[in-house]
Amino acid sequence: MLEHGGNVYKIVRKYNIPENSIVDFSSNINPAGYPRGTGGIIKKSIKSIVRYPDPDCTRLRNGLSGVLGVSPGNIAVGNGAIEFIYLIPQMLGVKRALIPVPSFNEYEASVKIQNGKCIFFRTHEEKNYKLDVDALKKRIPGVDLVFICNPNNPTGSILNKDELLYILKACRMHGVFLCIDEVFIDFADDIKGAAVPDSVRTEKNVLLVRSMTKLFAIPGLRLGYLVSGRETIDRINDCRPPWSVNTLAQSVASELLKDKEFVQRSRECVRREKDFLTGCLKNIKGIEPFPSQANFILCKLKAGRMNSRRLSEKLARKGILIRDCSDFRGLNEKFIRLAVKGRKENQMLVGAMKKALGGA
Repeated sequence: MLEHGGNVYKIVRKYNIPENSIVDFSSNINPAGYPRGTGGIIKKSIKSIVRYPDPDCTRLRNGLSGVLGVSPGNIAVGNGAIEFIYLIPQMLGVKRALIPVPSFNEYEASVKIQNGKCIFFRTHEEKNYKLDVDALKKRIPGVDLVFICNPNNPTGSILNKDELLYILKACRMHGVFLCIDEVFIDFADDIKGAAVPDSVRTEKNVLLVRSMTKLFAIPGLRLGYLVSGRETIDRINDCRPPWSVNTLAQSVASELLKDKEFVQRSRECVRREKDFLTGCLKNIKGIEPFPSQANFILCKLKAGRMNSRRLSEKLARKGILIRDCSDFRGLNEKFIRLAVKGRKENQMLVGAMKKALGGA
């Protein structure tokens, strides 16, 4: 099983630290927390758990339809975006997938579990890991599927919609499916300029994956969705296990979609705190933050013998979790990822990092 951020339970067991004293910078969740009223929605829906959940997620798909401007028939809802990351290669019977790296490790895992081959396309540190779409285009012939994470995890780099359309045109030409993972798009500075254009969202070979986990801070409920052509949605639904989205997740997500004020407030908070944290990190000797269009910051360690594992362990003993990025293909033990939190938590992290790196 791959390691991910957010495993506070492991740290509780390893260092005997109370769970409520841990500050988690390894998991990229909205620092504002879940919206007010979430508990009330769960309380109101609790009696429904004696019945099986709606396998079609009808109410939620109708709500998403209004937000996205596509038919409910073009939407599938799943147990987190990760469900679709694994179902897509299964549905397509993928033999060869093109994956830019570094990026989300589960793309590779989802292809390999189907006995498919991964073709890796490396992005470069000196270009802040920005994807070269012209070079990528040349690698598309002969693959079945291309994965694009936008904004990219863990680098925070982003493509604009014209670059996405450029890649899509090449995929169309060669009969290749394009999976665009937008789970962090809500935190981009220019969402309209970077999101998949409305005009192509429902094409059968476009697979748009999104999540409500990050923005609405509900990772424990698990809620993701897929937008594509009806034929593709029907095919993906044929691969899905029944009742994968529980009743409480459906109820909460249906209501949270209406809270536009929370969305705007959250985006402003993340942008403000990301600028603050980035500025502080630039002033710490021994660490270099990369520009980011998401709610996290990739950093390179330059402090002598300090590496990502040592720093992670050093901070974990103090109840501060960061993401060791040494397991990302294309990165190494000199890279970490830091989630953007609230001001108090960000200041705590900066102080702890200064002490940890000062002793490197």
